[in-house]
Amino acid sequence: MLKIKTDLGEIRFSTNVIKKIVTDAVHELDGKVYIYHHKGKYQNAVSGIGSRMSLYNGDWGDPGSIEVSDDEVGLDITVYVVVKFGTSIRSSCISILQYIDQNVEKVMGAKASTIRVIVTGVESNQIARRHLEYSMDSRMPGVINEPS
Repeated sequence: MLKIKTDLGEIRFSTNVIKKIVTDAVHELDGKVYIYHHKGKYQNAVSGIGSRMSLYNGDWGDPGSIEVSDDEVGLDITVYVVVKFGTSIRSSCISILQYIDQNVEKVMGAKASTIRVIVTGVESNQIARRHLEYSMDSRMPGVINEPS
């Protein structure tokens, strides 16, 4: 559970709220980007109990495709994706980062401290492994960290 303290008390959010924002961000790209496991394996992105077990594994065991943690600094969100061949990796990742940043702030009333999108591969006929990380940090507003 994620908690935000207000003058009136404490508000608790389920991690499924963040998972929904992340999946919506990826679906905005019309099938050009897929959510994949951190090891580069396909994850079930359909709604229902199957996706809850594989797409986000909560606080138990192996992390899934979406990692959400809450610490003293704030909320950390990491999503692992595969990009279809011919799609701009940079613009897709920046789009996902900005969507997550804006919608987390809308829903929770506070910015996430760190958002990371990690490209684990590029898909054509097969998946060519990559490890490209794009990230945003709330301590540096408007700055998107890109791979060198």
